[in-house]
Amino acid sequence: MELKLKKLIKLLNTIEPERDYADSFWKFYFKINSKEWEKLSITLYDKNYYFTFSGSSFTMCYPGEKDKIDWNGPEIKWILQGVNSCIEKIQSNLESYYRKLHTELPLKYREGLVPRKALILNVKDLYRPEKKLGKKLTEKIVRWIEKNGSKNYKIEKPLTLKIYLEYCKVAYIANAKSLGIDGGQTGMMLYKRFADNRHEGLLDIDINSPEAFNKWYHGPRGGGHPWEIYRGGNTTHIDLGVHEYEEYRYKFAQDAEKNNEYEIFLNGFSTGRLVETIRIALAFIEKDMPFTLSNAEGIRKKLLGLDNFGIVPEWYSTHRANQSYPEGLDVYDCIKFQDLTPSERKRILPYVTWLPLDIILPPA
Repeated sequence: MELKLKKLIKLLNTIEPERDYADSFWKFYFKINSKEWEKLSITLYDKNYYFTFSGSSFTMCYPGEKDKIDWNGPEIKWILQGVNSCIEKIQSNLESYYRKLHTELPLKYREGLVPRKALILNVKDLYRPEKKLGKKLTEKIVRWIEKNGSKNYKIEKPLTLKIYLEYCKVAYIANAKSLGIDGGQTGMMLYKRFADNRHEGLLDIDINSPEAFNKWYHGPRGGGHPWEIYRGGNTTHIDLGVHEYEEYRYKFAQDAEKNNEYEIFLNGFSTGRLVETIRIALAFIEKDMPFTLSNAEGIRKKLLGLDNFGIVPEWYSTHRANQSYPEGLDVYDCIKFQDLTPSERKRILPYVTWLPLDIILPPA
């Protein structure tokens, strides 16, 4: 079996790889049984070939870790049969091979884009933050973003922990019903109840002292989540954070003095937390409390259905999958095509733009 793998690697090197600095890599799609397909990635780095399948945790390194290879396992058979077959077809008739691949590869393995509006119209159980928020509040935050969303707002007085906790209290009371609270608790009490609480000593400083806040802010910190006021996952929490105002102007200057002027930013872009985030923003607006809304334009596009959903192949998780799409495509959420009902798939298909499959070329 090892001899067959050596022959395969020799054949592989007759095919032009893609290159990423020190790496060369090839990607192949092929059937592993009558119904299922796999995507195999082969990477050449430092004289070793690394084999990984998109649909499993299987990895193989040859020759560097050949003693760990299960030579009788199904994966080695898939590699030998699948890659040999693909290269033979590529060398025989490249255009025919890719035309047939685009026809035969099931859509559940494809990557694509679909406008949110198409899903709103055709997918019954799609979570719609604008619907939960209501027409009046949606219109209010959209108009505010269109007028103010690109601006940063400075806190006009020296920032203290007391002021920060006042903001926190407003942020919690904005969602009082869903949090099961009333207005009787202090900001400190609410922060301790709902925040991540890895505050890195923030709650221990003098609550009324701007000097204490400045010292804490510029002091040694790392690893905590002091701004995570609504705890959640790494993409599903809500931050009420603090930046030095216009910090970007001097943060790379070696001897720049700190200005001790701050802005408070609200960041909760996850679609599942968007209603809570917007209610917080509207509460700040109502009370004329200056703040900066992170991802404001993205929020506007989500609410108006002007963004796109990414369609993720069955092999991959939708978690953070939007980050693999270029920023200009406005992909903020992802779905899997096969998770839709057959009738939903049929209805949205005319709106889908499928992304190109990876192409492998023989040497010119």
